[in-house]
Amino acid sequence: MRYWTEYQNFKHAQIVKKYQHSYPISKGKMPLFSWAGFDGIDTSVWIPKTYSEWLTNRKKMKEKHKRAHMRAAFAYAECSTAKRLQVGCVIVKDDRIISIGYNGMPSGWTNECEEEVVEVPELQAALPENEIRYLVTKPEVLHAEMNALMKLARSTESGEDATAFITHQPCMECSKGLYQAGIKEIFYVHPYRLNDGLEFLKKCGIPVEQINV
Repeated sequence: MRYWTEYQNFKHAQIVKKYQHSYPISKGKMPLFSWAGFDGIDTSVWIPKTYSEWLTNRKKMKEKHKRAHMRAAFAYAECSTAKRLQVGCVIVKDDRIISIGYNGMPSGWTNECEEEVVEVPELQAALPENEIRYLVTKPEVLHAEMNALMKLARSTESGEDATAFITHQPCMECSKGLYQAGIKEIFYVHPYRLNDGLEFLKKCGIPVEQINV
């Protein structure tokens, strides 16, 4: 899993640097946790043995901050001009918001996110009273997560090890974008009709949690 591997490599490098004068360089090539049995190594520092243990004991964000950032995501969702669904996303790093996004049309385009579709059921006359009208989201609409990531890409900030707060569970395309941007953790409130994005993030080793605000 991506972040677990990076964490292992980081801790391994720390130990190698500290004890490189006491042990041959060849030992520096050994897996991280094989070092625990060597004499002279400081084992008082907690070193997790599994990914699950690391997730459980990692430094966690305070609940009040989680709720505050998620409320901010809902506040930005209200900026969306979409009629069917308004989604907001806030990206947080070092306890500060570094990017925001909400679903909408590309810059410079009309703010109309949906188009009306009119259908008449089969075997019925094409009369106004028989028409079924509903809205369909335009393919040009950008999702909140992608908007936040694109704003982030144009700034001096980095998404590496940041946390995303999203009003709704991310889709597959947004999940891939979040993973590629280095997002380490994701929180959301409302579920999505498809779970492929959620399953992808779990396979990538990114913690995803549904919370209430």
